[in-house]
Amino acid sequence: MGSGFLDDMGSFRIEHGEKNRLNYFPLAAENGVMASITPELKGDLKRDQNSFVLPPASEEDLRSGMAGRNFWCRFENGELWSAAGMSAAQIAEEFTPAEEKCIVEAGLLWHRTVRENRTRQLRAAVTSWVPSANGTVEIMQVILENCGEETLRLTPTAAIPLYGRSADNLRDHRHVTSLLNRAESRKEGVILTPTYSFDERGHTPNQRSYFVFGITEDGKSAEAVCADLDRYTGEGSLIMPEWVAKELPGDSLGGETAGKETIGALRFPETELRPGEKREYDILVGTAEDKAAAEQIAAVWLSLYRIRISLEETKLWWDQVNPIRTHTGDSDFDNILRWIGIQPTLRRIYGCSFLPHHDYGKGGRGWRDLWQDSLGLLLSEPETVADDLVAYFGGVRLDGTNATIIGNRPGEFKADRNGIQRVWMDHGYWPVLTIWQYIQQTGDIEILLRVAPFFQDGLGMRGTQRDAIQAKRSCTGTVAEHMLLEQLTAFCEAGEHGLLRLRDADWNDALDMAPQRGESGAFTSAYAGSMELLAKMLETLRQTGKCSSIDLPKRFAILLGEEDNWASIASRREKLNRFCTQCIQIPDDDRIQIPLDKIVRHLDLCADTLKAIIREKAWIQTEQDGWFNSYYDNYGTPLECGTPGQERMMLTGQVFTILGGVATKSEIPQIYHAARRLLYARQAGGFRLNTRLNPEDFQIGRMLAFAYGHKENGAVFSHMSVMFAYALYSRGYAREGFSAIEPIWRLALDSEKSRIYPGIPEYFAPDGRGMYPYLTGSAAWMMLCVVQEMFGVRGENGALCLRPQLLPEQFDVRNRTSIILKFGGKAFKIVYTLLERLEPSEYTIVKAELDNMPIADGRILPSEMGALDKEKIHIVEAWLGRKVQ
Repeated sequence: MGSGFLDDMGSFRIEHGEKNRLNYFPLAAENGVMASITPELKGDLKRDQNSFVLPPASEEDLRSGMAGRNFWCRFENGELWSAAGMSAAQIAEEFTPAEEKCIVEAGLLWHRTVRENRTRQLRAAVTSWVPSANGTVEIMQVILENCGEETLRLTPTAAIPLYGRSADNLRDHRHVTSLLNRAESRKEGVILTPTYSFDERGHTPNQRSYFVFGITEDGKSAEAVCADLDRYTGEGSLIMPEWVAKELPGDSLGGETAGKETIGALRFPETELRPGEKREYDILVGTAEDKAAAEQIAAVWLSLYRIRISLEETKLWWDQVNPIRTHTGDSDFDNILRWIGIQPTLRRIYGCSFLPHHDYGKGGRGWRDLWQDSLGLLLSEPETVADDLVAYFGGVRLDGTNATIIGNRPGEFKADRNGIQRVWMDHGYWPVLTIWQYIQQTGDIEILLRVAPFFQDGLGMRGTQRDAIQAKRSCTGTVAEHMLLEQLTAFCEAGEHGLLRLRDADWNDALDMAPQRGESGAFTSAYAGSMELLAKMLETLRQTGKCSSIDLPKRFAILLGEEDNWASIASRREKLNRFCTQCIQIPDDDRIQIPLDKIVRHLDLCADTLKAIIREKAWIQTEQDGWFNSYYDNYGTPLECGTPGQERMMLTGQVFTILGGVATKSEIPQIYHAARRLLYARQAGGFRLNTRLNPEDFQIGRMLAFAYGHKENGAVFSHMSVMFAYALYSRGYAREGFSAIEPIWRLALDSEKSRIYPGIPEYFAPDGRGMYPYLTGSAAWMMLCVVQEMFGVRGENGALCLRPQLLPEQFDVRNRTSIILKFGGKAFKIVYTLLERLEPSEYTIVKAELDNMPIADGRILPSEMGALDKEKIHIVEAWLGRKVQ
């Protein structure tokens, strides 16, 4: 990736940013400010869907658009030069020997571009960040430096287009909504306060303001300001603006520009730069609740000292977001984990929206996003997420389905963004997995007894009837009840082969055209695993003596019944219909106590039933290897095939049969062999999601309409590839697991091919370009895999246990490797020493110490952790030697 990483904090340098013009970088803070920025300073800035500061920017806008942040230098002879590379002259030199080089340097979470005008020998370094402290702003710090031997005279001008409304208005009344604009020109810059908002919320009076402010390093304001975009460009354009080229007069300070598209153009006084001299200009771009709040931001933030302190504060804040540090034999791997570790936080801020590839989103996260992102947060701050996890269960309906869109606050849910009745059949799986991880990390088994409401929106009968429940009832239940409801109703929703019905899709949203006869073997296996996990949690709850039974609505007796043929397809369907009917008809105050041992036994029986069906119906055996069929389509036909010359395979089914305990020890090597043979493409990032399928068969989903190798149709989809690694590690196949994740991060760091900054993208296109970077659930799974499976640092009912599966090449030249992390509210540095070159299956912990005191079996009990000092990093050393046969 050019010059690569600059330190051990993830900071990096790319020598030729001009060759990665579509590459974007996130700038954000937890106060809701979200931005993206490219080497040409394009991208946008917003607070939410209805409050875009800069014009909304999708991927194609980065390629063909001219709008973006800009900083001009006008020399004495009238020549214009852009610190963003966005002048007509600079664009004309692209792909010629005179093309200007752009160096990109960035870190957590700041971005810098460095350009040099070789003729004038003027260098411009533009550093951008969103402060972690108070202030809904993006800061653009511009430092001009005379690198030549002659004095330069120039006039600098910052120019930032202000959009100031909903993204919907980009193609819906763009001109009409500009008539609402009222922009005030002031000595600090420009404040735009539209009179009204016209968007999907209706026509409402507006108070929100948008602004561009600026100062010089000696505290001076601009000498001229222009707020009218028409007057700024004149008969020129954004890359040759007449107002800059001709140094036209500025607006009257205090004056208002009404009914026009707006720009914050700030011309600073002409300056003289002697050889070696530097000059700094600081630009604030942002939004505030009203004009008074915008003025307050100007008063607080237009300070050189405050701005410089803010950059260091922001670096420190993002450094602490991901407290996990690794030291292996590969510094590139250690550094990219710094970026992967912040991706769950980025997704908590952005949702699955508001970056150039994610232009389909309008804010909020999906159901499974909540739970999977929480997996990443559990590694750093498990004690702080319990309330949120409980609140998330408020999205579950009485019939076991759930809301699909989550609002900005815990416990805020919507049925669906578009008001369409849809059921994703995998949604009940993720909460169990996350709560299991939470309990293992913290030992807080009593979370199962905490109470959460149910989501009521009038949908009933598993989402097939609208307004089925006429009057909302105040219904609550324990976390255990919510999870049990999701598991048992999923079990009963049986397809014609006995697998669980696909309904409107599962994890793969593009499998959305088989609602009648589609079945998901992949998530049938997943639910078999989650039922076993829930059974284990309930058994642990029983053994603690906290309770021997749980209070459930009386209708649960239907789902827990074990009459003759209780597990047959017909019986399962009939039970579900009776149960869902009673959800509508019978009040929830009719409740009974059901013994935990009965529930545990029933869950295990359900899991065993599903495993048996999968093993009988889904295994595909070939002469060379074998694998499991992942899906049945809407014809009731298996999607995968082992016929020589016609072999079809999907990765998803293999992940969950391994992870869910369906695949046997003898079958896992066959599955891996088949995946290497049919799906593996190292140059594309590793294991593809599927082989080529029948492109004419749309009886499974829209994925087959995508070009092969893109998105859900045959791309290396990071999420499932990383979960494949996690599944293999979890069953003891460490080298095979490493082979699934190593090509992903290697390709991601090869910026000449991937064209992205460090981190994991959603998938890689056929040419290796990383697509939809940053906002992907694969990041949480990668961190989970590295911490719990690779380094083997995991919780067992609150105890810290070490079970490493590190490969010998992951140790440094001293045969040591380490990880720093938090567990149980304490900080630990865990150091492994490999006594001889051995595979994970060949070594074990032969000796372990905590702060130089022996510990048994690489295990620290909660009672022992309670006595540790919270203020220090505790050293755990473990020596790995050959297992005794």
